[in-house]
Amino acid sequence: MEYRATDDAGNTSEVGAATFTITPPLPPLELQVDVDPQDPDGLDGWYISPVTVTATPNDEAATVEVDLDGTGWTTDDDGVVVIDSEGEHTLDLRARRGEDLTDVQSFTFVLDLTAPTVAVDGLVDGGEVEEGDATPVGWTTSDDVSGVASVVVTLDGDPVVGEAFDAGALEPGSHELVVAASDVAGHTTEETVAFTVLESDPNPNPNPNPNPNPTPTSPTRWRPCRSPVTCATPSCSWRSMPSRPRPPRS
Repeated sequence: MEYRATDDAGNTSEVGAATFTITPPLPPLELQVDVDPQDPDGLDGWYISPVTVTATPNDEAATVEVDLDGTGWTTDDDGVVVIDSEGEHTLDLRARRGEDLTDVQSFTFVLDLTAPTVAVDGLVDGGEVEEGDATPVGWTTSDDVSGVASVVVTLDGDPVVGEAFDAGALEPGSHELVVAASDVAGHTTEETVAFTVLESDPNPNPNPNPNPNPTPTSPTRWRPCRSPVTCATPSCSWRSMPSRPRPPRS
């Protein structure tokens, strides 16, 4: 810009020049936050996969600051936060441009990345059970994060009532036990155990002679008895012996 001054008498000053720049006002600082998955991919508000949060300010000169689980504000170079540990998490985000700060955006996530565990007690897959032998069978389930929501147990396709059964009381043949546990977040674990009940032997002693090599016994020896009365000796074969006539006395 050039300028000069003129007085009332008509005198004019030399031309002067000045340079300046008009800076337009900066747009309001804003922060765009995207969450992936956008909504919980499990049940009852649970995420069953890691969550990626991307924060993008509308000014490239601005930075992103994050506070995860109350650990304090830190600057995040790329504005990307990945939450991949189980449990409940809180995430606060804001953008900074000099002394200019956006409002804090807060998010809460609950993650369960692990399915429940199932264990069958008393049987092994491919095992055998003798008919009539008491064989109690039970099962246990657990989930340390969201918790076990339901357990469904079937034996040969039919629901099992109760928390255990006796495998030895089943009919002989092949059987299949299935224990399925689901947690609150939506994970399901299924344990299948196939086993066989062996028919009991109606003749537990297949050898009809318990002593195949008996000690020989000597035959009974009989001896005649000369007594006209019955003899009480077991080995005696009693028989009457005729009396002999006595010679006359002289």
